[in-house]
Amino acid sequence: MLLDLLVLSLLSAILNKNKPADVPCTEPIAFFTKNKILRSLYDLILLFICSGAVISHQNCSYQALMNHLGLISNKDLFTLSRPVKNYSNPLKIEMRFEVKEILELKEVEQTFTSYIKFDLYWVNEFISWNESDFCGLETFLVPSEMLWKPDLHIIEIMEKDKSPRSPFLRILSSGNIKMNMDQVVHSSCRMQVYKLPFDTQTCNLTIKPFHLTVKEITLARTHREYKPLVMESAFEYVDLKIKEHYTSNRALQKQMITYTVILKRRSVLYVLNFILPVLVFFFLDYASFLLPDTGDKLSFKITILLAVTVLQLLLNDILPFAPKRIPLILVYCLGVVTLMMFSLLETIMIMFLLDRDEKSQKRGDNMEAEKKKENGKSVSGNFCSH
Repeated sequence: MLLDLLVLSLLSAILNKNKPADVPCTEPIAFFTKNKILRSLYDLILLFICSGAVISHQNCSYQALMNHLGLISNKDLFTLSRPVKNYSNPLKIEMRFEVKEILELKEVEQTFTSYIKFDLYWVNEFISWNESDFCGLETFLVPSEMLWKPDLHIIEIMEKDKSPRSPFLRILSSGNIKMNMDQVVHSSCRMQVYKLPFDTQTCNLTIKPFHLTVKEITLARTHREYKPLVMESAFEYVDLKIKEHYTSNRALQKQMITYTVILKRRSVLYVLNFILPVLVFFFLDYASFLLPDTGDKLSFKITILLAVTVLQLLLNDILPFAPKRIPLILVYCLGVVTLMMFSLLETIMIMFLLDRDEKSQKRGDNMEAEKKKENGKSVSGNFCSH
């Protein structure tokens, strides 16, 4: 634009200098077009201005910017190696990691399912442009295959997310690159169920590069306070802790960042649905000692024992296959079942002793009756002999 104004000013100066005195100031263009030399100059200037407008129009396209950056003609420069001009400088990768939703936590399988928002930011030193040269274009998207990307992954992941990922990278005029890696993560989570149902679970999500060492990239984290949506009704969110650490191999040392999600179990459901019913059955079992020692009492105690056994089977469905320590709730349940078994054995023993005593008493009564009968016969025989 500056060049166009300069040319027009020069043209006006030439026109004012060469026009005759009798030409009015209101007809400079008519005089200018009648002069062949100046007309040719005028046409050249118009052609130059129009071609400049066309060039300016072409610079407004994404293709023009990509050609300027060399993203199309020189792809290998941007994909084969880290985007640094000095290989000894580590590339800084800024991470923004958020656990947006906690979808599921399975105690038996010891798995943790969550939806994470994961954004990566870094600077490509080979990419930059002046926004004013491209109609104020600040940012645009390119396919992710066109640029180098860090090889980060989650260590605890057990199953690859099948949902589609974002196929683009966002480039800013300053050379900043943004990569979006939002995904549903199915990860392992070591369950600690010793204090069940008053337990607190910690599930880790560790970000680590496959091959890049600390000499090649450094990980920087950003964190803001937020509370994720918990879809798993048995737990509630407590906190998110972040820890930075390194691998033990110093020759190829790698940086890792661990995000620890802390969840607390809602114990009210287990107290109302398991602990209290077992306790009620326990007191009912001991209250049965007030019943008479009959077959109905034995049937009542066996029914209560079976009810507690069914509850114990339901408990086994939520416990891991091989916990490190026996959960206290399982000890509680086994203790109640053991006491009820002793109570049942005691009832059986008492009924056996009572039945045995009753039979022995009947046998004694029968023997006394037979003796009396024999004595009666002997007395009547003696009387007849006299």
